[in-house]
Amino acid sequence: MNNVKALSGLIYTPVMTVKEAIEYDDIEGLIIPGGKNDEQRPELTKLINKTYKKGKLTAAICAGPRFFAKTGILEDKKFTTSLSPEYFVEQKKEDPFNWDNFIKQKVIRDGNIITAPGVSFVDFTAEIMDFYKLFEDEAEKKDFGDTFK
Repeated sequence: MNNVKALSGLIYTPVMTVKEAIEYDDIEGLIIPGGKNDEQRPELTKLINKTYKKGKLTAAICAGPRFFAKTGILEDKKFTTSLSPEYFVEQKKEDPFNWDNFIKQKVIRDGNIITAPGVSFVDFTAEIMDFYKLFEDEAEKKDFGDTFK
């Protein structure tokens, strides 16, 4: 498997493909980062749907929520993203979002779906940690956020 270089310069080494991940029944969650690539292959749609339907963490940041919108899981869920309706017009791309459910906030958690704009990575992380009940209380969650902001 090839390394992946993020826009930030970080280099990631994948340990499995999306097709391989679909076969696992013990996945505890899925986190989709943002980025410019908006290609959604059938195996990604299948993995998103499987994770969401099992009630597992289904999280995306920056432009990543567009993959959730394309599967339809955001149709009746509140969400946020770095994208806007204008982006799709400017790029001449089909807009998959139901913007009636968009809330401009640092992070949105609606059931097992967590979304955030790209600049809110600390809040996004805190909400994921909260999903897994890693904080004793709200004060500890707030302290975590304050430490890294």
